[in-house]
Amino acid sequence: NDAGYHRCVAHRKPYLTKKTVAAHLEWAKANIGRDWALIIFTDEAAIKIGEHPTHQRVTRLPGEEFLLENIEPTFRSGRKSLMVWVAITHNKKGPIIHIEMVPAVINENGKKKGGGMNGKRYVDQILNGPLLRFWQEVEKDRGPGILLVEDGAPAH
Repeated sequence: NDAGYHRCVAHRKPYLTKKTVAAHLEWAKANIGRDWALIIFTDEAAIKIGEHPTHQRVTRLPGEEFLLENIEPTFRSGRKSLMVWVAITHNKKGPIIHIEMVPAVINENGKKKGGGMNGKRYVDQILNGPLLRFWQEVEKDRGPGILLVEDGAPAH
């Protein structure tokens, strides 16, 4: 329209607490000047199966797409999903690995117990296999001094 506003689908991002945002900012400041070609970033993702998402629409001006009022936060849900692990570094993609999750057991009180990912499963499925091989490839290309950045999930 004449005022420059557009009706758009809101960008989505995981919900972040103020504490998490502060920790991210502190980490970013501590790593100014780092040689990013020597960093491997890893993360896990849940790909929702059978979901037909609808997206919130917002009215905004160009350049305002990442203002908090124009973002639709995402939250975890009970839907079925496929878990994958990935690694990337500067100018190189690592493998996408399907993580075999163990189903939770429902106890006598009807509460879920166990299942999912834990430290041992993470070591067996990721660290001792695909991550080690990717690390070795990157180190062969770039030399020693490669650093690993993970998101701090409990299984790590």
